[in-house]
Amino acid sequence: MWPNPVNKVLDATDDYNIGIFGIAEPNTVFNDDLNTAINASIKKCFGNGFIRAKSCPGKRTGYNPGGIMQIIRGELAGRHKSSGTDKMGRYSWMTLRGRNDKTLCIITAYRVCQSKGTTPVSRESNTAHWQQVQAMIRYGAVAPDPRKQILTDLSRFIDERRNEGSETILMADANESITEKTQNGKNFSLQLPT
Repeated sequence: MWPNPVNKVLDATDDYNIGIFGIAEPNTVFNDDLNTAINASIKKCFGNGFIRAKSCPGKRTGYNPGGIMQIIRGELAGRHKSSGTDKMGRYSWMTLRGRNDKTLCIITAYRVCQSKGTTPVSRESNTAHWQQVQAMIRYGAVAPDPRKQILTDLSRFIDERRNEGSETILMADANESITEKTQNGKNFSLQLPT
């Protein structure tokens, strides 16, 4: 069976008639078995729908900090055009077809809270930040900063969707206030083209 929190998510999705449910930081390993089990449960509960979920690569089962999960169900599932996740489990998306060839891309994102230079207690540290640092090094980054990199990558991703003519909704656990100044005097922001 799947983790109890998934049952709570499906119950809330049903109780409140939610078409798309995005969850940042579900803290579990999303392997093929878990994704298949959740997909089967979504279809059983709602008739149609599916999940796009990913955790940072490395662990195979159990607890894994960070990650993202997005569920679509019901009538909205019939509007599904494309969907996916980024390779480090930082964001997932679903693009829906609307009228007159319009599309809407809904993104669920998780941004780690540690800043660059945050030293793990050990090389075996299991924080989402440290896992992303290790993954970025494997992908060729020289001085990885996961907290900053996700803003760059999301900006690029949203820009690509806009160039395709899609509107965008971003749901994010950004681990930063969008209204209060931070220590360095800046607000959380994506560098989006105007």
